[in-house]
Amino acid sequence: MIILLLTHLLLVSVGKAHAETRAIGGIKYFSAPSGKFTPEDVAKDPSQFRWTDIENGVGISVEADTEYFLMLRAPSLNSEKYILTHRIMNADKNDRPYFTRLFVLEDMGARPLPFLKHHYGAYIITQKEFGKSLLLKVQRGSFAGLVKLQLQAFFMEEFEEQKSQDLVAMSSISGIMLTLIVYNLVLFLIIRKIYLLYYILYASSALYYLLLVNGAIPYSDPAVFILYASMWGSGTFVIFLSFELLSARSKYQIFYKIGLFQIGLQTLAFLGVLLGYPLAAAANYITTPACFFLCFVLAWTAAYRRYIPAYAMLVGWLLLFAILALSSVGMFSGKLVFTGWFMPLGFAVEAIAFSFAMAQKARLSEASLLEERTQAIKDSEHAFAQLSKVFYPHQIALIKHGEQLENTMPTGPGRACVISFDIVGSSKILHINAPDFFRNVFRRCNDIMMEGYDGRSLKARAYRIKEMGDGFLCAVGYPFQSLSKNPANDSLDLAMKFAQILKEEAENLHPESPICCGVGIAIESLNGFYPETGAKEYDLFGPAIILATRYEGMRKILFGGEKPRSVIIIQERVYHSIDRDHRTDFIEVNLKEKGLVIRDDPAAVRLYYRFLDQTQVDTVKDTNSLNAIA
Repeated sequence: MIILLLTHLLLVSVGKAHAETRAIGGIKYFSAPSGKFTPEDVAKDPSQFRWTDIENGVGISVEADTEYFLMLRAPSLNSEKYILTHRIMNADKNDRPYFTRLFVLEDMGARPLPFLKHHYGAYIITQKEFGKSLLLKVQRGSFAGLVKLQLQAFFMEEFEEQKSQDLVAMSSISGIMLTLIVYNLVLFLIIRKIYLLYYILYASSALYYLLLVNGAIPYSDPAVFILYASMWGSGTFVIFLSFELLSARSKYQIFYKIGLFQIGLQTLAFLGVLLGYPLAAAANYITTPACFFLCFVLAWTAAYRRYIPAYAMLVGWLLLFAILALSSVGMFSGKLVFTGWFMPLGFAVEAIAFSFAMAQKARLSEASLLEERTQAIKDSEHAFAQLSKVFYPHQIALIKHGEQLENTMPTGPGRACVISFDIVGSSKILHINAPDFFRNVFRRCNDIMMEGYDGRSLKARAYRIKEMGDGFLCAVGYPFQSLSKNPANDSLDLAMKFAQILKEEAENLHPESPICCGVGIAIESLNGFYPETGAKEYDLFGPAIILATRYEGMRKILFGGEKPRSVIIIQERVYHSIDRDHRTDFIEVNLKEKGLVIRDDPAAVRLYYRFLDQTQVDTVKDTNSLNAIA
């Protein structure tokens, strides 16, 4: 709807030219300090002043506190009266003197002509004034600046039509720009993107300037001051806006540095106006367009490199320049009548295009953010996948929810059955697939330990304490609770399964002699802990670990001179803790009678062992081989 409205306004302005419009020629002027001469002084003897010829539509650089008198001859038109207009702003707020007054020179006097309240200065010329000399007094306030004269004559009906269309056009264009400003202000308050703020400041500055120069805001000294402030804001914030939308700081360092330099010049020109330097006002009319041109070249460069937001910005600049070009044609040639709101129309079109550019920027930002988040998720998943090789699933889940690593596993004292598993004579296994053999044995044993794992209640068949070359240690009952009420039974069942896995994997090597294992089981206290310094790796320590390894080591003392066999050696406490069904086939060894002492358990009186090959068990029972132990 907005685009259709702007298109309609543009077509009306281009297509509706009035053949009766007259541009005024034969203009001359002189200047003098404010208050030095009156129109009556000029009327008495015009020849005493140094007049300078000037073409209609040419700008005059005026100084502060200076008056300019322009003399022209009123054209004679085929009408009883007509309207003479110019493009110099008028101040009529609180009935203060206008910046311009038009007089007719007659009989050595100057008679003021009636003024119609219109932002471009409009005076009624009747047949009495046809062909007479007219004196236009231009009074400048405390600011220097540039006055661009565009004198035109209109029939009354044309003038009323112009006023009506100007009102509709300016109201529509201003409403569009205000809507865009408010909309983007709301967006900025929600998403806090800095380019939205730059857009708001740029559009607000441009809108104030346009309202002032088109008469919607009374033209007075304070308004003129804000006029130059709005010019400074337009040039400065459009550069910042372009920098943000086109990523100039990272992608276009040359434009970024030139832009900062241009902002510096723009600021100096504005400060010069504040300090009253005569040329500063004219400098603003150079630095502000220079800012626009720089942003246009930057948009062109970014569009050439196929940066999507630059396309909309480039279209906005091209449309603005095209409309301003039409405005200039109308202003200087008189062929286009209603050119007063061409500049607001151009900026409104540009503001819409810039909104599209910001939408594209937001889309790219969201896509980039989504890509970063996706990559972060992938990195996180990869990281947690790697952590799963070190930590248990419940630990990773707790860490994801903000829990400290030290709180993910039990610490402090506990009691458990510890299994010490060792492969006998592992160094003598010379098969080429020996590494795979060890890897498969440990992997399958670990899988069995993890059976029944429940991260919430911290239950599992066993907790692997560590691997030690050709063996490992695991605990049943702590830190993971055992699956049954009797950790001793569970530990014995696990030991049997470990031995069965070893036997199955050993068959793949076709060894000449059996590959055997030694298993020691002991019940005692354990402590879980995390180191105070260094890597926080969970570990266990306590008598149970030491005793399990000592009982497994008794294999060499008890059966050192015999053919290797897989055997389980358990502590007396373990023996009395297992069910009667599990005690079958265990053979008692009276340590005192045999004169044996278990290291780190000197008070032990008995231990129990069991060969894992039943034929070996039967043979042992029949021969009572332990009687041969010294």
